[in-house]
Order: sequence, then C-alpha cells, then structure tokens
Amino acid sequence: MAGYIAHRLLWSIPTLIVITIATFVIIQLPPGDYVTAYIAELVETGEVIDAETAAHIRHEFGLDRPMYEQFLTWIGGILLHGDFGLSLDWKLPVSELI
Repeated sequence: MAGYIAHRLLWSIPTLIVITIATFVIIQLPPGDYVTAYIAELVETGEVIDAETAAHIRHEFGLDRPMYEQFLTWIGGILLHGDFGLSLDWKLPVSELI
C-alpha cells in the first residue's frame, strides 16, 4: 500500500507541471493582452494612451518578454518566494486575494 501511495505521489509532480504549463498557455492564447484591454477601457471613457505609454506598461508587467520567460518568472516566484504575482485588475498581490 505504501508503494502505491508513493507511486501516485511521484506521478502527481509531472501531472502538476503539465497542468501548470497548459493553464499558462491557455491564458496566453487569446489575442491581445492586459494592456490592450486596459487601453480599450480608457478609450471608452475618453482617455487616450499613446504607444510609448502602452509599451511602458507592457514592460512594467513583463508582457513584452517571450511567453517562456513570463512563465519561468511566474513559476519561479511561486516556488522560490511564494509570490503569485500582482493582480492586474485589482492592483493587489494575488496571495492576498486568494
């Protein structure tokens, strides 16, 4: 019985890795990003954001980096520091929102 439990626990590690990667990729798949949606909200209220400001916001949130870098930064923060990142909508740490 102990062998069975150990076997299942060992298989849970690659399963969690695959689920984490798949979830991250699915979240990244829709066209646009947070900054695009944010700019669209501002345009609806009558504000205008220039391309330089949009690029600065993308850089600030790390959205200008390749997807694999974003993933490694995110998962590294979780595993090494317990930091789930910053909620883009609430402007609060995700760990506080959870």
